[in-house]
Amino acid sequence: MSLSRSTYLGIFVAIGGIVGLLWLAYFYFTLAPVAAQFDLPGTTTSTPMITALPVVIEEGVGLRDISEMLFEKNLVRSASAFKLYALLSGSAHQLKPGLYIMNSASSTPELVRFLVSGPAKEISVLIPEGATLSEIDEILARYGITHAGAILKLRVTDFYDQFAFLRGTHSFEGFLFPDTYRFYFGSSPDKVVRAMLANYQVRVSPLVTDGNSVNWDAIPITRRGIFSSLEITTIASLIEREVPDSAERKLVSDIIYRRLKLDMPLQIDATVPYAKDHGERYDTYDYYGLPPGPIANPGLDAIDAALNPRSSSYLYYLSDPKTKKTIFSKTFEEHKANKLKYLN
Repeated sequence: MSLSRSTYLGIFVAIGGIVGLLWLAYFYFTLAPVAAQFDLPGTTTSTPMITALPVVIEEGVGLRDISEMLFEKNLVRSASAFKLYALLSGSAHQLKPGLYIMNSASSTPELVRFLVSGPAKEISVLIPEGATLSEIDEILARYGITHAGAILKLRVTDFYDQFAFLRGTHSFEGFLFPDTYRFYFGSSPDKVVRAMLANYQVRVSPLVTDGNSVNWDAIPITRRGIFSSLEITTIASLIEREVPDSAERKLVSDIIYRRLKLDMPLQIDATVPYAKDHGERYDTYDYYGLPPGPIANPGLDAIDAALNPRSSSYLYYLSDPKTKKTIFSKTFEEHKANKLKYLN
């Protein structure tokens, strides 16, 4: 018995309809949030983790690259589905560049609407205490505030006239004050650096003078003589990277000054990795005296410790790897005993 043409056509339409429904179901699935939970009857699954990520859309980046970027960051289930939805919804040419904070709980339609509405006008970014110049450059680039490497290319000599404390320095290292800043997407590197330098000037100057002006080239420290702002900031950066506890920082500050006075090597561990990237002269195990400049950008607490050391008879210290507490000692023999006790 042969089937009629109309029967074949009916079967074909039915199969086509089933395939279409399956495709629509799959398309619907790919548009759902990555963090969405799909449980089959009689089964349970753990709740997916929701992640929030900064996403930078550069000027001129096309729909294909945006789709692939979101897929690589695990923010969409399918790059093709994102691209297709953007095209079908008429939004493909309306996606705006900028910084977005996106999370895996957003569906593809929500992400498309997010990109069409545009980014926030300002970006809040935290520069942590102890971050190096290179790390700050990476943070700013990650949020799309400046391009990678832009901060590193600026010449510090161009800022001497406005910021007297920079005179004699060869880098911004140490003077980009750690704080929370608000910048625009694609900001001028020059303006970003000037804002951070101005913050250093405003926040640090009250610590070194009671007057309205600061002689940055002659900052006195009780019992320690005269040190330049570069030396003070260098010492503060060593303390920032070396010791987390505020009270212990002032004791370490005293040790640094006493070692300098006695012409002893500082032997500060934090300088060793920095020296590998910035030159051996920063290694305080191989070279006497202070490094050529700061090894990080210190916060107010470390700067205060550098300005106000707490007098003691200690000359040595180490960090207990278990408790992170600083262990002090007066003699080298005592220091050797502490190394055997805490580091072995």
